[in-house]
Amino acid sequence: MAFDIDVFINEFVSQLKNIYGNRLLFTGLQGSYARGEATADSDIDFVVIIKDLTFEDLKDYKKLADISSYKEKLCGFIAGDKELRNWSKFDLFQLIFDTKAVCGSLSDIVEKPSSDDVRTFVKINSENLYHGAVHSYLYSRTRHDDLSAFYKNVFYVLQGIYYLKSGKYFPTKQLLAGALENKDCEIFEICLNRRDITGKNTVEVEQLYEELINWSRNNIKIYT
Repeated sequence: MAFDIDVFINEFVSQLKNIYGNRLLFTGLQGSYARGEATADSDIDFVVIIKDLTFEDLKDYKKLADISSYKEKLCGFIAGDKELRNWSKFDLFQLIFDTKAVCGSLSDIVEKPSSDDVRTFVKINSENLYHGAVHSYLYSRTRHDDLSAFYKNVFYVLQGIYYLKSGKYFPTKQLLAGALENKDCEIFEICLNRRDITGKNTVEVEQLYEELINWSRNNIKIYT
C-alpha cells in the first residue's frame, strides 16, 4: 500500500495526545512533505513542542517512534515550550515559516522573527556555507557528497534573502525560483540539480566550489 503522509501523521498525533495529553502544545510537519515536494527517499520532518519537556518524555517519544512502521524516515525537531521561548530568534526563521501546523499554533508559543533576526539567519548560514565549502575543498575526500549537501542548504539561505527583499516567504522551490534574480538564479539551478554532482569531473567540481564560496562571501558582506 502506498504511503499516505496524512494518515500517518493523524495516527501519530493521536498517539502523542494519548501520551502527553494537554501538555502536547504543538505538532507540525516540515520539509519536503510539508512543501508537497517529497520523494520516496524523503524524511518525515516532524515538529513537536511539549510543555515542560523532561527526559522521561523523550523516552516515551522514542518508544513510540521505535515501533512506528516508518521509524527509519521519522526525524525532526522536539523541544519544551520554555526552551523554544528562549531559543535564538534568528534560528526560528525556518521553524516558524516552514512548518505546517497539524495541531496547535507556534504563534501561541513564540513570536515571529524580526527582519534583523532574518538578516542574522542569512549571515550565519552563509558563514557556515563559506566555512564548510573552504574546509571541504582543502581537506575532504568526499567532495561530491559535501557539495550536494552544501547546495541543498542554498535553498534555505535564498528563502531568507528573498523574504528580506520582498517581505514574502516562498515555501516551495517552484515559487522561489520565480522570484530569483541574477546570480541567485545560477546558484539555485545547481541546488535543484545537485544529484548530478556525483558525475562531475575534477574541473567541474572545482568550479562548483568556487561558485559557492564566492556567493557565500558576497552574502556575508551584504548581510553584515
